[in-house]
Amino acid sequence: MKRGVSTPFLNYLRDIEELPLLVILDYNMPHMNAQDLLIHMKAEERFMPIKVFILSTGMNKKLKQQLVSLGANCCVAKPNTTAGYNALANDIIKFAHSLKSK
Repeated sequence: MKRGVSTPFLNYLRDIEELPLLVILDYNMPHMNAQDLLIHMKAEERFMPIKVFILSTGMNKKLKQQLVSLGANCCVAKPNTTAGYNALANDIIKFAHSLKSK
């Protein structure tokens, strides 16, 4: 297998036997942003089935469309309240449960 770009997260995915159904990425991560990581993930056939959920403080319509076109399954702006984070956590849990039932 050809190994592409190396980051701690990509190396972790390459090293584990059972891949996660879903990963949650912050757009502004260390090493590389979520968009670049998404591109590298979707370039490796083994990672194609992983669903990708991206959060960003600066999520706008253009960025969301771009991320979805690259393979993200869900892109949302980070909430600015505790209630917003609670609602987001519930949405992520529902999304994850829907993956398990497929």
